[in-house]
Amino acid sequence: MDNILLRTDGLTKHFGRFTAVDGVNLEVRRGDIFGFLGLNGAGKTTTIRMILNLIRPTAGNVFFEEIDVRRNHKKVMSQVGALVEIPALYPNLSARDNLWIFGQLAGGVKRERIDNLLEIFGLSHRAKDKVRAYSQGMRQRLGIAQALLHSPKLVILDEPTNGLDPQGILEMREYIQKINRLEGVTLIISSHLLYEMQMLCNRIGIIKQGRMICQGNLGELLKGGRNRVRLSAAPKEKAVEILSKLPYCKVNGANENVFEVEIVPEKTGEMNMELTRNGVMVNELSPVKMGLEEYFESIMKTPCGSC
Repeated sequence: MDNILLRTDGLTKHFGRFTAVDGVNLEVRRGDIFGFLGLNGAGKTTTIRMILNLIRPTAGNVFFEEIDVRRNHKKVMSQVGALVEIPALYPNLSARDNLWIFGQLAGGVKRERIDNLLEIFGLSHRAKDKVRAYSQGMRQRLGIAQALLHSPKLVILDEPTNGLDPQGILEMREYIQKINRLEGVTLIISSHLLYEMQMLCNRIGIIKQGRMICQGNLGELLKGGRNRVRLSAAPKEKAVEILSKLPYCKVNGANENVFEVEIVPEKTGEMNMELTRNGVMVNELSPVKMGLEEYFESIMKTPCGSC
C-alpha cells in the first residue's frame, strides 16, 4: 500500500436508473503517468469528478494516501491539481497575472514559483501578453501550470490535448513528461489519443460501460495480448497449406513470402520445425509487437467480465 498514492474502492455512480460508473477499483502509484482510457460515455469523466469530489458517488470510496477524500476534502485537495476540460482563465489578464491570482486563491504562491512554471511550459516570453491572444495549446499549457501552482503530489488531466494540432499534441507530451520528471508529480491522464498514451504512460486502466475491465503496467499488458510473429518462408503456397492445418496458429495476412501469424506463444518452435520438416525454407521468424491501439480494440471486443 505504501507505493499507492490514490485508489478507489467500489466507486459507483447512478443517474436515475442509468449506471454511469459501476464498482470501479482503481490504483495509481507514486510517480505514475497513468492513462485512463475508454470510449466516449464509458465513465471516465464521471470517475474523475468523483475522485475530485466534484460529484458524490452513489457507493464506494476514494482514498488519497489512505485518507478518505470525502471526509478530508480540504486536506486532500491541497495536494491535488486538476485540469478538467477547458482551462478556466481570465482572458483579459496576462499569463503571469492569471497565475498570481490563482496562486492567492490557493493560499499564496511565491513569484519564483510562477516564474519557474512559466519557464517549464515555455511561456516566459509571452508572460505579459493577455491570455485572449494565446493559442489553444498555450492556454492548455497555462491551465496545467495553474494546476501545479501549489506543488501537488497528483495532477489529473482530462483530455489535455483537445483542440490541439499535431505539433501542439507533440509539445504537450513533452511538457507532461517534463513535469513528471522535474516536479516528481504523479499524473492521471484521460485521453482518446491511444498512440499518445502509449508514448506517455507507464500504466493504464481501461473502463468500458462503467466498469474497469483491465489495468496494469502498459508493457506487461501489451505482452499479454495476442502473440504474433512475422514469418518469411518459401514456397509461399506450401507454407500457407501447412500453417492452415496447424490448430495453434492462424495466418492473418501474407505479402509475397512474408506472413503475419497469430500463434500460441509456446508453439512457435514447433511451427518452425513443422515447416522445415515439410520442405519449407524459413528465412525469418520474429515477434510482432502489439501497440496500444490494437490492444484497446481487442479489449473493446471482449465481453465485460471476460478480461
